[in-house]
Amino acid sequence: MDHVQIKDVQYRGRIMQINASLAYANSGHVQFELIQQHDDAPSLFTEMTATRGYGLHHQGIAVRDFDAELRRFERMGHEVAAYGENDVGSRAAFMDPKGKFPTFIEIMEANEMVEAMFTAIYQASVGWGGNDPVRPVARYSDIFRLQGPRHTMSP
Repeated sequence: MDHVQIKDVQYRGRIMQINASLAYANSGHVQFELIQQHDDAPSLFTEMTATRGYGLHHQGIAVRDFDAELRRFERMGHEVAAYGENDVGSRAAFMDPKGKFPTFIEIMEANEMVEAMFTAIYQASVGWGGNDPVRPVARYSDIFRLQGPRHTMSP
């Protein structure tokens, strides 16, 4: 997703708009997310770059009971650094472990759309032969169109 406007993100108590590019890929069952913020708006991304530099930013977990997991992480002393919703009906909170863990922890609400999106990203990687490495989409819901025969390994 190139130069998307991530709107209405609650970052450290303020509503923010961020211009960023996002890319997703799988290596086996491990998903990677690459994020490039194109502006200097205060965000979770500029915060990490300013304090620790570039590298591993967050680790994510998908959960069915978002509210219960959010409360559990808060009871462990983590605070919500950023919160947002996406176009597949899922909420996400980036938890600040305040030095108890080396990265932010993303709690993402799992639902049928999120699972289908993760499956589409995974299936696009199965048998990938190196062709067509960038498959542009405008929003999360466009990821579903990545499934299909054009992304299989070349003979």
